[in-house]
Amino acid sequence: TDGPVTEITLQQPVDSLHSRITAVSVASGARSEPLTVPEPDAEGRSTIVLATPTTGDELRLVVTDVQRAVTFDRRFAEVTTLPVSLREVSGDGIAATGRVASSLRPGCDERLLQVDDTPTGVQLDAAAIQSLQQGEVAIVPVCTPLALDAGTHRVTTTKGALTGIDVDQVTLRDGSAPSAGPVAGAASAIDVRVARDRTSRTVTVGACPSGCWLVMGEGWNTGWTASLDGTEMGEPTQISGGMNGWWLPPHDDDVSVQIEWNAQTPVTVALVLSGLLTALCLYLALRRRPTVLPVIDLSPAPPRLDRVGWRKIGWTPAIGVAAGLVITAGLIGSPRTAVAALLPAAIVVAFRRPRLAGLGAVLLMGALSARIVLRQVANRYVASAAWPGYFEDLHRPGMLVVALLLAGAILTVPGERPND
Repeated sequence: TDGPVTEITLQQPVDSLHSRITAVSVASGARSEPLTVPEPDAEGRSTIVLATPTTGDELRLVVTDVQRAVTFDRRFAEVTTLPVSLREVSGDGIAATGRVASSLRPGCDERLLQVDDTPTGVQLDAAAIQSLQQGEVAIVPVCTPLALDAGTHRVTTTKGALTGIDVDQVTLRDGSAPSAGPVAGAASAIDVRVARDRTSRTVTVGACPSGCWLVMGEGWNTGWTASLDGTEMGEPTQISGGMNGWWLPPHDDDVSVQIEWNAQTPVTVALVLSGLLTALCLYLALRRRPTVLPVIDLSPAPPRLDRVGWRKIGWTPAIGVAAGLVITAGLIGSPRTAVAALLPAAIVVAFRRPRLAGLGAVLLMGALSARIVLRQVANRYVASAAWPGYFEDLHRPGMLVVALLLAGAILTVPGERPND
């Protein structure tokens, strides 16, 4: 700020695509003041008055409440709150960052862009500076062409609040695959026709004299492959916010691109096997059984839980059950799960009763169930395909439950005599 701030005007979009800000907190230093944001006018402006004028080098504005506008996530059909947006924050005592642009001079500005954390100069000429000072878009090149090695590189920009200039778009191009460039200078739309079925797309692309990207807007997945007039186009490139893309070389006539889902074969095999096994299970469950079943009397009295389930076993089998518990927990869970299994394994050895592991499984399952219920009540997760992901941290404890149940299922060991 460049003086006491007594009121702040916020301008936000008034449409169905954004939630509306209804309350904010204004902080400077250690002092913070909660404020209610009035209903915006037709242009989206609301003015809030501070109870006490605020001064300082930095003013922090935090959105604390909104009037929710929602939409449905197109992948999981999940109710999603739309974001808020601030077009402008102004007021007496608030220094406009646009003033910084008025001090710009022609030359190479190294404050705006970094590549792999190294400042990269941007060439500003008089025309670009004039456009920026008028609040218009300026398209400028870097001072020196970049020489990048093959691999991953990180491109970052400096906050506009620090420089007075927002870098909204960075276009990288080389001699073989120039991009379409900024929207303002883009060429006319290219004719694209698509024929599709469940596992393939046939795309006819019209003339593209300078070459162009074919973007498949169905989400990034390397299971898709593409061929241009019968020639494989190689691995797709992740482009356009997480989509599959393939570069099409310059052409003046229509070209045909065949896109295939090659990951379908193993899925189909798995579905067929699942169907066959399901049919086998139904046959075993529904087939006619003998009307008279033989009765085999193995003991004069049937075993009871108090006599068999909780009986002691020998030291050697007890150690074997404990070792099996720890190994199983590590295999189906993780090394940490195996470490967690050491305690119930020690109890099984100390008391020589495997059923104690089963009791531990029941107690742990009850605790996990209670945890899930409490989280659901507190957070009100929406029912969707993504719902299990909210409890992913409980997966390994769940695997420990399985290992404990397996260990607890050992009621007796052949050749062992009760040792009560």
